[in-house]
Amino acid sequence: MADRMLIVDDQPEIASLVSSVARDCGYNVDQLHDNKQFAALVSDWQPTHLVIDLQMPDVDGIELLRLLAEQGSRARIIIMSGTDNKVIESARYFGRARGLDIVGMLRKPFRTAELRDIISRVRSTPTREDVPISARHLNTALDNDELWMAFQPKFRLGTERAGDCVSGAEALMRWTREDGTTISPAEFIPLAESAGIMDLLTARAIDKVLRQMAAWLQDGVELQVAINISAQNLHSATFTEDFASKCREYNISPSSVICELTETTTMQDPTQAMEALTRLRLKGFSLAIDDFGTGYSSLVILQKLPFSELKIDRAFVGDCLDSPQSGVIVRAMIDLAHNLGLSVVAEGAETGDVVEFLRNNGCDLVQGYFYSRPLKAEELISWISSARQC
Repeated sequence: MADRMLIVDDQPEIASLVSSVARDCGYNVDQLHDNKQFAALVSDWQPTHLVIDLQMPDVDGIELLRLLAEQGSRARIIIMSGTDNKVIESARYFGRARGLDIVGMLRKPFRTAELRDIISRVRSTPTREDVPISARHLNTALDNDELWMAFQPKFRLGTERAGDCVSGAEALMRWTREDGTTISPAEFIPLAESAGIMDLLTARAIDKVLRQMAAWLQDGVELQVAINISAQNLHSATFTEDFASKCREYNISPSSVICELTETTTMQDPTQAMEALTRLRLKGFSLAIDDFGTGYSSLVILQKLPFSELKIDRAFVGDCLDSPQSGVIVRAMIDLAHNLGLSVVAEGAETGDVVEFLRNNGCDLVQGYFYSRPLKAEELISWISSARQC
C-alpha cells in the first residue's frame, strides 16, 4: 500500500505544489485548507505522513500537533512555516516531546528541489506487525538465544576524508524472534528494566561481545568496542569485578572496552554511579557519556564523574546544518569536551556534508549511516577489510 500524505495548508497554491511533488514520489495525497475536518480525516484516513503549516486561521499548527499526540498518531510529520526559524524549531521540539515523529522542517518560501528531497527522504520503511511482548517472551528469548549483537563502526576523522579510518565499533543488542519478526531495543530494553532482568541482559551482551572480540583477535583484528550499560547494572556490588573477570576469561584488555551510559542513567543515583564508574576506570575501562545534551545536568556530570569520552546526541548532529542553533550547540560541545580532556564522538552522521561539518569543527570520531549501518559480526570483518583501519 502506498504511503498516504495529508497536506494541511490554508494556501491552496502551496498545498497543490506539495501534493504534486508527493504524488511524483509515490504517495497517495489529500489536502485540507482549513482545520474543521482535520481530526475526522486523520481518524478515518489514517495518513502515514502529514505536512502541516504552523500558521493558519482558527487553529494553529501547534494545536494540530497536540491533537495528533492525543490520538497517538504514528505518522511522520513535516512542519512548515514562513515564521522565524526558532519558532519552527520550538514546534519540532514540542512535537517530539509529545511523542510525535517530526521528521522534517520547511521554511517558506522553499525550493521545489528542497521539497522533493525531504518528501523522498521520509518515505516509510516496512515494519513488523505490532506484537505484544512481555517479560516471559524476553526470558524465552534469552533461553533460546534469540538475542544477538550488531556492531556499528566508528570512524576517526582525518584532516581530509581520505584520512578517515575505522577505530572501533559500538555493540548494539538485537532481538530476532523464531518467527522472523524483530523487536526494537526501544521496546525490549525498558521491558528488561521494568522486569528486573537488566543485569541478566547486560551480562549476556558482555559475554557475547567479549567472545566476539577474542575471535577477532585470533583473526588479527583488534577493535575497541563500546557496550551500553544500564543504571540497574551500576547498583550491583559485583558488577565491576564481574566485568573485569569476564575480560580475563576471554583475555581481553579492559582498555579495549568502552562502557557507554546515558546522562539520565548516571543521574538516577549520582553517588552510586560515582562509585561504580570510578571503579570501572580503575580497572582500565574507558567511559563514554551517551546522548549528551538531552538531560538537565550535563555540566554537573562532566565535572564529577570520570568520563573519558563524550557522545553528541544524534538529534543535534542530524540538525547541525539545517538548524543554526544545533550547529552552535555541536561546536560548543566539541570545544567543551576537548577543554575537559575528553574525546568526542558524533552519533547519527548520515550525510557527507554533516561529516565535513564535524571534521571542520574538530570532532574526533563519527558513527552513522554515512559510513555504515550496524553490521553482524561476520559482515563487520568483511566490511573492515575494504575500509582503512587505524
